[in-house]
Amino acid sequence: PLRVSTALIRDAAFDIEGLVARKLADRIYRGQAPHWVTGTGVGEPLGLLADSLTHDLDLDTADTPDYQDLVDTTDALDEAYEGNAKWLMRKNTWSQLRLIVDTAGRPIIQDSTDGISEKPRRRLLGHDVVIDQAAPLLSSAGITTPIAFGDLRESYVRRFVGGVTVLVNPYTRQSNGEIEYTGVMYADGLVQNRNSYVILR
Repeated sequence: PLRVSTALIRDAAFDIEGLVARKLADRIYRGQAPHWVTGTGVGEPLGLLADSLTHDLDLDTADTPDYQDLVDTTDALDEAYEGNAKWLMRKNTWSQLRLIVDTAGRPIIQDSTDGISEKPRRRLLGHDVVIDQAAPLLSSAGITTPIAFGDLRESYVRRFVGGVTVLVNPYTRQSNGEIEYTGVMYADGLVQNRNSYVILR
């Protein structure tokens, strides 16, 4: 539980209970994120990039993706899922991909925007890139599956039973001048269609 001083709640100039509820929800969602991506399926959801899933391709050189790896990954995806396909990776993996240059030293990934004031879009070989810090680290320290490519909406299903419920307990810590808040959420997830995405190891 998150404990908040009753004096702080009384004296705050803003809705501190609303802030507590939002922060508890954030904590739950961040706690769930690794399960959706790398969960084992035992006592937690089976993740999109779980170690128990068979990978589709290997990098030519461990922890060093190149242009051919990326093209081979897109080619390995069933054509039926290419229209809505996206890349999924960690930010450090995206950073490494941005350093790949052609024979003239030009980066193969160019920033693109809709206008001068727009934030650059993350695009790779014509498809959007989804950054998820729960994706495995691109590292030579061990065998990992740091990149997925496919129709992620078709690939994975998450089930939420209601939203986040905040339980308020004003009694347990009353002698300390505190109120306890606990966030509760019921959810599960599972790979729905393994054929709709490709895993690069």
